[in-house]
Amino acid sequence: MRRPRSLLSVAVTVFILLLSAVTAGEVPGTADDVRGNGRCHALVLLYHRIAISTPDEPAALRSNTVSPRAFAAQMQYLHDQGYPIVSYGQVVSCLADGVPLPKYAIVITFDDGYRGSYRHALPVLMKYGMTATFFVATSVVDSGTELTWEQVKDLDAKGMTIGSHSRSHCYLTGVYETVLIREIEESKRIIESHLGKPTEFFAYPFGDANKRVIEAVRKAGYLSARGTNRTEFGRQENAFMVASVGVGDSLPGLIKIVKRCYP
Repeated sequence: MRRPRSLLSVAVTVFILLLSAVTAGEVPGTADDVRGNGRCHALVLLYHRIAISTPDEPAALRSNTVSPRAFAAQMQYLHDQGYPIVSYGQVVSCLADGVPLPKYAIVITFDDGYRGSYRHALPVLMKYGMTATFFVATSVVDSGTELTWEQVKDLDAKGMTIGSHSRSHCYLTGVYETVLIREIEESKRIIESHLGKPTEFFAYPFGDANKRVIEAVRKAGYLSARGTNRTEFGRQENAFMVASVGVGDSLPGLIKIVKRCYP
């Protein structure tokens, strides 16, 4: 006769199942999210500030900064090695409709709307015929050190994709419902009013999201949302938690990320 399982063994089994879901990139409680079919493999690179850091800057700012020279070298490497640079929208089409991606696909994204992404990154992207997605927090546009709306319009005109990074770049999981809706919906309306076209993609500030935030993004009419630093291996499974990897200020660092994703 089989012996009844102890409470400890049941608890261990449940823990293992939950751990397996998390390490596979699942977000608990999002069973209704758009998921891929296992064939959506794309390495999504995340940049913040393209500029020259100074020693007196806060450590957090320096850690999110890539020098113009390093960025140019990184893009030249991707170009020279023949990696196909695809749009963020192509990844979403793969997840939603099964549209295949090219082998070794790489996506380039920028967060926060730093002006250096226009001044330093855009010319390099144009040089190599690359596309990228720029997620902007609307309250800081035209604030002095960030992008201007004219620059955002020019990015769009040059074939780049503009997405929302919320209104004020706050931790969305910790705000009241009214604030959450305003952060997500108002930023979408503002961008659309300047560009005259739908804003379809969102990036969670700080990668901070839960079931409530994801559902609010979906209800606002976005087609997808990007997270941060979830994997370096490029397997995309969830259109509302697209995995990305932050890039540091060195060419060897980028090469390491790419080789881990595409050995």
